[in-house]
Amino acid sequence: MRRKLARTAGAALIGATCLMGLAPSAQADATDNYACATGQFCLYEHDDFKSGYMIQMPISGSCRNLTGHYNNMASSMVNNSSKIVWLFDRANCAGTRGYTAAAESEDKDFTNNGWDNKTSSLL
Repeated sequence: MRRKLARTAGAALIGATCLMGLAPSAQADATDNYACATGQFCLYEHDDFKSGYMIQMPISGSCRNLTGHYNNMASSMVNNSSKIVWLFDRANCAGTRGYTAAAESEDKDFTNNGWDNKTSSLL
């Protein structure tokens, strides 16, 4: 009985070790698929740039609205442009300009800024 229990526990430990060894590379591959391109501004639906980017766009200097599923869903961002980007809580860049994304910056979690799931438009 003890040998059978030891074999079962050993097999479970080996299986867990193998799974842990695979997880980081799988996560890195998923992140690399949604890297924000040079000169672009990217918003992500979840913290830590997860779930792929919701939008990726060049910054043009004109107001852009987030519509449909994207409205009020951003939780992290990467600004790979040389321009400052302002995020607003209402359409047409109205309402509160509650978040400023510095040029060449990233923020993996809007929660600590009080801006999680609030972006409706950007300039």
